[in-house]
Amino acid sequence: AQKKNKNGGIYCQGKAYGFEKKLQVASAYFEALRINNDSRPNIKSLSESLVASRKFDRKIEAELITQGRVLLPNEIHTNRDCPRGPGANTMDHFDKFVLLRLYLEEPSRSLSSYKQ
Repeated sequence: AQKKNKNGGIYCQGKAYGFEKKLQVASAYFEALRINNDSRPNIKSLSESLVASRKFDRKIEAELITQGRVLLPNEIHTNRDCPRGPGANTMDHFDKFVLLRLYLEEPSRSLSSYKQ
């Protein structure tokens, strides 16, 4: 079922936007970056002008920062099995053991709440 986001854009829950939408956001992001003299653009304003969600625009911004470009759909699927999330690449077995013990002690805490 199609829904409207807060900015009036149409999306389907669980279905990714097309690559063309990613390119549109990337183009607008770079234009806003140029206008702001290389300062980070206002994502809320960008989202409103593109009728996309801020979450989607931040995702594209992250791709541009980390990859230098937007990723093709097949590249995203290829990288899907890699570790993700807070501490995914920096935790050793002891760190994971400590987190497990803390979780068992207080299950309502999120993993990100354990950051220092």
